[in-house]
Amino acid sequence: MKTILLACMLIFLGFSSMSYGLSFERTGKTLYKDRILFHSVLAPNFNVEGDALADPDHYHNVYPTIHNPILSGKNIYAPDILTANNRIYCYYGGWLNSSDENDRIYLSYSDDLEPVGPWPYRQVIIDNGEYKHVNDPSVVEINASLFYMVYTVGFFEDENNDGVDDEDEYRERIDWAYSTNRLYWTPSSAGASGYRVNLTDPNNVAENAVTGADITNYGRPSLLKQSGNWVMYFDAKLDKGDPKAHWTFRAVDSDGDDDPDDFVVTHYLGKHQNGGWPYLLEADVYKHSNGKYYAVYRSNNWEIWQAESDDGISWENEVVRIKTNSPHWPYYHPSYPNTTSGGFSNPSWFFSFNNGNDPPGMIGIAYGITDTELVNDHDIGFAYNQYIVQVRSPVDDGDDVWHVYGNSEKHPIFHLYTNGYASFDQVRVINPVNGHVLFTQNFSSAKVGDIWTLVE
Repeated sequence: MKTILLACMLIFLGFSSMSYGLSFERTGKTLYKDRILFHSVLAPNFNVEGDALADPDHYHNVYPTIHNPILSGKNIYAPDILTANNRIYCYYGGWLNSSDENDRIYLSYSDDLEPVGPWPYRQVIIDNGEYKHVNDPSVVEINASLFYMVYTVGFFEDENNDGVDDEDEYRERIDWAYSTNRLYWTPSSAGASGYRVNLTDPNNVAENAVTGADITNYGRPSLLKQSGNWVMYFDAKLDKGDPKAHWTFRAVDSDGDDDPDDFVVTHYLGKHQNGGWPYLLEADVYKHSNGKYYAVYRSNNWEIWQAESDDGISWENEVVRIKTNSPHWPYYHPSYPNTTSGGFSNPSWFFSFNNGNDPPGMIGIAYGITDTELVNDHDIGFAYNQYIVQVRSPVDDGDDVWHVYGNSEKHPIFHLYTNGYASFDQVRVINPVNGHVLFTQNFSSAKVGDIWTLVE
């Protein structure tokens, strides 16, 4: 918190409705000497009105919380979040302690209904078993008593058949598990017989990536159940082409049974490498009730991006969600001040409780976060989905300053940093999806420490 108190900022508290007749009204004073409190709006879920997405270099509405990391360990990442029974369930993988040596899959849950926690419950739900690496869980709820998970397993093959694993022959594939209560999973240790995800490519889809290539490694899945059929997105390594590249594919259920155990590759989506479009690496894909698909994924430079699709195959309107090279960075993780190393990975959508509404509201994005140059030693961070609120400070030479960078705190709270300015003359609220200014207001009477409330 000391880092936060050194910066001038504005805090915005959420309001629940949107109207061009809205205005702010001063309603009190705080003891803070570095912030102003506002009631603010929460952002729309997605681009459901058909407007063009806003310029990603100027508009983004997912703000990391000052409470990051929400979960800590030696190296934990790849969160996947479910909400049910007034509880938040977060599945993730990695090393909880430095002595663990192997990735496992963990579950934490919170009854506080806020992603920032507290998270008093934590347990291993899938041990690494015979594998070196077990991570990247993707969980699907079928009904209140049946849940499926797919996840990456990593291991070294004995290529020489001499009983010794070859350290240069690392392989990955996908396994699956099921649960009847979200807490306990079968199998509880990876590698059990009958729980491998079998992947076939009878139509030689991999050859659309590299001529004559076959898929050798596959992992980092995102699982969906739609119209009674399983759909899975994943990235893969091929036996030909760039050995450092990842290729992204889409697969569908090939046997029609209830379990996500057999898939056939249907589409090649693209190549992930330095430069170029990132092609849904480490993606979390969601199908909206408007018929569109939305994916949140890691970019080439370890930022979090979003894209949308009409059919789940052709993707467009990619827009940055969380940037590494912005003034937000010191507050992505309070213990990482002024760092320029590391980045973000393995993002996951987080939706509010449905309560009979379809679709549920998108509260924000969870992700792995690190400040190391090797991009390891992760913790789990969170960014809340909020409207853009900006404040202008007048300058004598006429070159007025708009304060545009900020961070969230909890769901309704937003901090906008003012860089030492103490006078303001205008506040505006912007729809981040299309860049439309919802309203502006004269703000010349505002002072740091005020409480302002939105009224209609």
